[in-house]
Amino acid sequence: MKSATLDQVKQEQSIFTDLWNIYKQYKNVQTDEEWELYLFDTNDLYASKYIGTQHEEMYRDLLQDITKQLERNMKNAI
Repeated sequence: MKSATLDQVKQEQSIFTDLWNIYKQYKNVQTDEEWELYLFDTNDLYASKYIGTQHEEMYRDLLQDITKQLERNMKNAI
């Protein structure tokens, strides 16, 4: 197994940090307006930092999991 380079680790850590901050901000999303802001922020982040990079797919996969968790949080709050 080939070890990751420092640059790769920093790039991947950036994805986790960005998405963790998004999750914290929208953890209790409830309204359509809040969901729209969530979509705007995640799309903006994707377009500005991850689209066309080697980590584009990783970002999308992790974002999908976060979105599922936010939906569960919303259902559990009702």
